[in-house]
Amino acid sequence: MGGFTSAPPVFIAKDTGIRTFLHESNTIPGRANRFLSRFVDGAFVGFPEAAARLKTRKVTMTGTPVRPQFRWGEAADEPAREDARPTQTKKCRMALGLDPNRSTILVVGGSQAHAGSMI
Repeated sequence: MGGFTSAPPVFIAKDTGIRTFLHESNTIPGRANRFLSRFVDGAFVGFPEAAARLKTRKVTMTGTPVRPQFRWGEAADEPAREDARPTQTKKCRMALGLDPNRSTILVVGGSQAHAGSMI
């Protein structure tokens, strides 16, 4: 997931023949992931915009992993039905201990980028 502390394990793994990967959850990768992307076997990104900023040949768009109670579909690989969204939104709010009938602003950000979303 990045940070300067991820560099030594990546280089040790490379030296011992272990394949290495990184995951970038932000739209703008941090310095450590941008640097390490030259040395890893592949990268997983949460947003397609991040792929262009990494220097690895293999980038896979995975999204950002979330707990099962926050998934929109009935199964992990099932696409969200548009008519299920209001019910799922309330379930997500309740899972977080929030009032299910009240709009909530969720602000998340990495070290260099910020994003906001209504849930």
